Amino acid sequence: MDHFLQHAPVYAGRVLIAAAETGLRPGDLRDLTRADIEQTAAGQSRIILRTQKSNRRNYASIPVTPRLRAMIDALPAAQHHIVVRDDGQPFKTANALGALIHHWRDEIGIRKELHFYDCRSTAVTRLVRAGCNIGELVGHMGWSLAYAAQMLSRYAAIDPDMTDGILDKVLSAELRRAALAAPVQNEDGE
Repeated sequence: MDHFLQHAPVYAGRVLIAAAETGLRPGDLRDLTRADIEQTAAGQSRIILRTQKSNRRNYASIPVTPRLRAMIDALPAAQHHIVVRDDGQPFKTANALGALIHHWRDEIGIRKELHFYDCRSTAVTRLVRAGCNIGELVGHMGWSLAYAAQMLSRYAAIDPDMTDGILDKVLSAELRRAALAAPVQNEDGE
């Protein structure tokens, strides 16, 4: 990603940053505007939008990460859409975003097996590594609960280091269970 951002034009880099930081599908990313960003009670920002894939039934609630915030803050004040073409106009189709990223991937010499849609995998994998539960993933990605397990198997990369987290959880649960089962002693040690 850093190599892409160093060598591609700024507008193409913005598309890649927005995709990897949000995990949004290209159509939702194309339509994302400043109006979709709201302030939280804690003073943070989040994106709230109804996803296209769900026929606008499901909401995605996505925190604005520091990298995404820096990108948005650097946009021209009059720019309504978060990602735009090189002429400052919104992309006409969702496929145009992928075509742009693939063009610059090839121009820069990045491996061809990397695709624009891999940004969704990057976002989900980052959330899983951060310890997000399935409910948080559902809210972030705009999935239904039934769809989440299927999508996790598709998008979340297998990460051998995650077994350390599993072991930590198992050990914590065993310690809690042991503490609950241990007899309580009074001040006299009885």
